Amino acid sequence: MAVGRSSLPPILGGSTGAVLSGVGSAPVSAVEAARLLAQATFGPTRTDIALVQRLGIAGWIDQQMKASATSHTTRYLQNSPADANQQTLRMEAWWWTALNAQDQLRQRVAFALSEIFVVSDLGAGLSDKATGMTTYYDLLVRGAFGSFRTLLEQVTLHPVMGSWLSLAGSCKADPAKGTHPDENYARELMQLFTVGTVLLNPDGTPVRRAGKEVPTYTQDQVSATARALTGWVPSSSGPWNEPMVANAAHHDTGTKRIIGGHLIPAGGSPGSDLAAVLDTLFAHPNVGPYICSLLIQRLVTSNPTPGYVGRVAAVFADDGTGVRGNLGAVVAAILLDDEARNGPSTVGGFGKVREPLLRITHLWRAFSGEGVGGRADFPHPEVVLGQAPLRAGSVFGFFSPQYAPTALARAGLVAPELQLADDASLPTVDDFVMRAIAKTAVVPTVVNKVLGLAGGQDLSTGGEHNVCIDISYESALSKNVTDLVDELSTVLMAGSLDATFRQQLEAYLATVPAGATRVTEAIAVLVTSPQYLVQR
Repeated sequence: MAVGRSSLPPILGGSTGAVLSGVGSAPVSAVEAARLLAQATFGPTRTDIALVQRLGIAGWIDQQMKASATSHTTRYLQNSPADANQQTLRMEAWWWTALNAQDQLRQRVAFALSEIFVVSDLGAGLSDKATGMTTYYDLLVRGAFGSFRTLLEQVTLHPVMGSWLSLAGSCKADPAKGTHPDENYARELMQLFTVGTVLLNPDGTPVRRAGKEVPTYTQDQVSATARALTGWVPSSSGPWNEPMVANAAHHDTGTKRIIGGHLIPAGGSPGSDLAAVLDTLFAHPNVGPYICSLLIQRLVTSNPTPGYVGRVAAVFADDGTGVRGNLGAVVAAILLDDEARNGPSTVGGFGKVREPLLRITHLWRAFSGEGVGGRADFPHPEVVLGQAPLRAGSVFGFFSPQYAPTALARAGLVAPELQLADDASLPTVDDFVMRAIAKTAVVPTVVNKVLGLAGGQDLSTGGEHNVCIDISYESALSKNVTDLVDELSTVLMAGSLDATFRQQLEAYLATVPAGATRVTEAIAVLVTSPQYLVQR
C-alpha cells in the first residue's frame, strides 16, 4: 500500500471546498466525503475521498453494496493452511481486511454487527477455535446488507454462538435428573439481539404506562422460548464451520407461550419451533427501532434524535418494496439521512466517541499503513486498546449502549465508548497511538530491529504490531504549513478542526522543521486532541 503513495492525486478542494458532481446527487466536497467515510469505513483515505467526490454519496454507497465480500476465513487459511486454530492469525486476517479490503462499507457494518451479536474467544472453549471465529465473522460480513431474519437464524445456528451462549446441547427437561433447558441464549436473543428489555415506540423512545416503562417479555416467556430452542447440536461433519443440526430426541415438544402471548402448538420439531420463535421476534415492533438505534450509534452518532431513529426504523419495517428487515436499505437510510449528513450543524450533542480500535484503523488507513512482509500482525490489541475483534469480556460487549459519564447523563446524553476510558487506559491508548505514528515507512529496518521481525514473522509480545505508515506525500506537502493542516484536517477530522485550535497548531508547526518531523508532530497533536476523539 505504501509504495507510490506520493503519486496519488491531491484531495479535490482540500478542506474547504472545490467539488465534483456526484452521480445522482449534489456535488460533494472533500470534507463531506471524509465525514461519510469516517462513518462508513475503517477510515478515510485520499483515494476514497476522491472516489466519493466522483460517484456522489449515494453512488458510492451503491457501489459499495455491489462490491464482493472479502472473506476473513480465506485470508486466515492463506496464512496457515495447515493450522486451523491460531487466534493470532485470525486477528491478522481482521487487521489486514480492515486496512485493505475494497468492500469497506460491508466490513464496517459487519464490525458494528459483531458488537451487537457478540461472541468472544475469551470463553466457552473458543480460545482454540479460530476457524469457527473467522467463519462466524464472515457470516456477519455476508449478511451485512441482507435479510435481518436470515442473519438472525444463521447467528442462532452457528456453532460458535451455540457454544458461547450454551444453546448447543440444550435439552428438554428431565425430571428424574432435575435438569431444565438452558435459558442463556433465549434471554440474550431477546434482550440483546432483537427486542430489548422495554417496549418501544416506532421512534425508539420507551412506551410508558402510568408513567412507567413496560417490560418487553416475562421470565415465563424466557423459559418458554428456551424450551422451544432445545434440540440443537454441532454438526459432526464440520463442528466449527457448519450450522448446528437438529436432534429431535432432545427437543421439548410441548406447547410454549412466548413473547407477545404467541402460542407454539405441541408436536413441533426443533426446526419448526425455532422458525416460530424467530418469526415472532422478527415481526415484533420493537426490532426495527431497537436494532436501528444500535446501528446508528455504532456508525454515526451516540444520541440520535427520535426522528432519525423513526425514519430508519420505518425503512426496516418496509424498504419501499414491501420487504421487512432489509439491512442494505437500513444501512443506506442511516447514512443518507439528513441527520447523518448535516448533524454537526443542526443537532445538539451530535457525534460519537471514536472506539480505540477505530482510532488505529483510521490512522493506518489514512497513511497507507502496511505490515512487514505484507502482513498486518497485531495479535493482542486488547492489551493496549481494551478492544479486540470478537474478544469482548462478556455477551454485553465492550460497552453498554446506555453508558453515560455523570456529566453527560445530567445532560440526557450517552457516550457508550467512554466505558472503555479511565485514568489508566486513556494515557495507555494515547501512548500507543504516538508509537504507531513514529513507525513510518522511511525507517522499516529500524522497526524490524526493534521488534525482532524477519519478513512476515508473527509478533509474540502483547500489544505490539508490525505496521508502518507512509507519510511521504505529507512530507512533500509540509513546506507550507497551511497546506499540511488542510490535508490532515480533512483526512483525519473531516474539517471539524476549529479556528482557534487550527491557528495554534499552525503557529506551533511553523517552529518545527519541515519534512517527516513536522508531519508526525502534526498528526500526533491532531489524533490525541479532544476534538479528534469525537467523530463529528
